[in-house]
Amino acid sequence: MPKIWSLNWQRNCAIKFITYAKLCWRFNQIHRIFPVLYGYLFDIYTFIYRFVQRALTFRSLHCLRFLNQKVVLMKRSMLALLIAVVSTGAAANSYQNESSVDYGNSEINGVDLDLWQLKHQYFFNAVDTSGNTPRAEAAFINKNASVFGTLSRLSADSEDQNGWSVGGEYMDQSHNFYGKLEWLHYSGTDYQEVDGTVGYFISNDWLVGAIFEHSRPDQGGSSTNYGVMTKKLWDLGTGDMINLEANILDYRDDSATRYGVGADYYFGKNFSAGVGYQWISDGVLSESEDSLSLRTKWFALPNLSLSASVAFDALETGDDVYQVGASYRF
Repeated sequence: MPKIWSLNWQRNCAIKFITYAKLCWRFNQIHRIFPVLYGYLFDIYTFIYRFVQRALTFRSLHCLRFLNQKVVLMKRSMLALLIAVVSTGAAANSYQNESSVDYGNSEINGVDLDLWQLKHQYFFNAVDTSGNTPRAEAAFINKNASVFGTLSRLSADSEDQNGWSVGGEYMDQSHNFYGKLEWLHYSGTDYQEVDGTVGYFISNDWLVGAIFEHSRPDQGGSSTNYGVMTKKLWDLGTGDMINLEANILDYRDDSATRYGVGADYYFGKNFSAGVGYQWISDGVLSESEDSLSLRTKWFALPNLSLSASVAFDALETGDDVYQVGASYRF
């Protein structure tokens, strides 16, 4: 590669021009005394000057040509990487890892909240997506066990709070039992939370289970809430499917119960739109707090999905929550 100083050939030429002017003055003095000698010296210097100038120009052009080749190679490498990702996605009929990023925004008492979350999930066996099952439900239908971990960052004005969690989900084709456990901790605090589900598959596409939420706040003490849940995938026989979910969780310390129902319509394998409704009350038909949510998910590629949701008057914040996300499978 050419030397770095060759890029400043204009400056070098200017310096040489000044030197050339000084020499011209000296040559003028010589010309007055030795006219013949002046002619020889002038021809020699002119030849040397033009040779050096052309050499510097050549080296500069060579350097620019070299840099241009490097830029072209970088562009080709990036294009090849993009083509590889797209090609891999187009031919993907299975995956064993899924990484996702989500961003949410809401308010609490006029304070703006921003939540970022990174999640990675590893499946012990490859998840098959070649059938007619929606891609979002492939692991559920195929009963693929996995472990996962999340990192989250909650920002409120000038304060930040980091959190992380680890967990696992167990199910297998050889039996109908189901289990899920997740442990959550916030950095710099003593707060901990453990959520779990123990269930049974009534059929290959219908799960019922018992759930619990155990929390231990900073102030000490702890509380455990218990409930039930169910999830059912209904095949319409047209290539479309409907996902139905419901849960009930009893808040023992508050003498209240949280109810939740939801449904997602899968338009083929790649796109879904859904709605959810949650409410808290001391009876099924009377609510003291409630929240309506809308959600959608789209697999732009077999291994790349985009999602968005909005929850109106979310139970967690009392205000609207907007969320967008993306996930990549490999």
